[in-house]
Amino acid sequence: MKRKFFIFTLGFIVMLVLLSFLGLYMYSRKMNTATLNNGAVYFMLQEKTSINDTAQKLKDREIISSANKFVKSAAYYKIKGPFNASNLIIKAHTPMKDLLNKLRTGKSDFAKITIPEGLSLFSIEKILEQNRFIVNNKFLNAKYKDFDYNRLLAINNDVKYDLEGYLFPDTYYIPVSYSEKDIINLMYQNFSRVMNQENLSKAKKMGFNTNQIITVASLIEKEAANDSERRRIAGVIYNRLKKDMPLQIDATVIYAKTFGKYKIQRVLYKDLKVNSKYNTYKYEGLPPGPIASPGKASIEAALNPEKNSYLYYVKGPSGHIFSKTYSEHLKNVNKYISK
Repeated sequence: MKRKFFIFTLGFIVMLVLLSFLGLYMYSRKMNTATLNNGAVYFMLQEKTSINDTAQKLKDREIISSANKFVKSAAYYKIKGPFNASNLIIKAHTPMKDLLNKLRTGKSDFAKITIPEGLSLFSIEKILEQNRFIVNNKFLNAKYKDFDYNRLLAINNDVKYDLEGYLFPDTYYIPVSYSEKDIINLMYQNFSRVMNQENLSKAKKMGFNTNQIITVASLIEKEAANDSERRRIAGVIYNRLKKDMPLQIDATVIYAKTFGKYKIQRVLYKDLKVNSKYNTYKYEGLPPGPIASPGKASIEAALNPEKNSYLYYVKGPSGHIFSKTYSEHLKNVNKYISK
């Protein structure tokens, strides 16, 4: 009798232990559910953030199903907040334990970098250098023939930098593992979405190649005081080209002197004589290539210029003042500049 009781008791204890382990296993699985995202998601914590607030941010982005479950999982895995600022790439269906550990370490997977419209290649490289992506002038020395997209470009042999104008200004989320070639391809892919086949065909109908259109767009980007005058300035540029008039754009003189490496507050008369094919006071026609990276609005203006008879413009109080004749232009210069 005692033997039967002992066996029964032992069996009962073994069953309780097994049920306990099963319960712990099931609870562990419940705590380690995977994220909802089907593809990689870029997630940013811009400052130290509590576990509760992080949970809500993840829930708002639909990365997790329950903020409460996330908080419980953190407690289960003994992970304490707050989490440091970081930029994370959360892969598809990441286990909760891995996500929590990723947040705990605070090691960023990418950098958010904004490239404004109108920057030179030199300035773009400096921004990337500040974020520890590029060193030793690797952007400046890059050659278009080394990349898959060289067939789309018709680079003039006289350009200073092959990639000037073709790295599209935008906000980028760049993985820390990216090489300079990866970054160039990323930025160029953005450019090619704007300068797509439809726009390439439009340029061809206008009688211009890609390099010429982007050169015009870069001039518009540097000259326009506001969006409303971009197409009008494009019209002036094409009007002067048709009449074989020198463009006489100050921004080209600045580029001829600096190649985008530093700023000049004012163009002096002696600067107009600098011997460079980028100097549109000294040489007729377009410069050899772009002088900056134009944005979408300037590229669209270059492809869709306003039909007008203007040949001149001068900076006014809230934009440019346009004129059709040189005598009108002189009056505007005297009114707005010569004071």
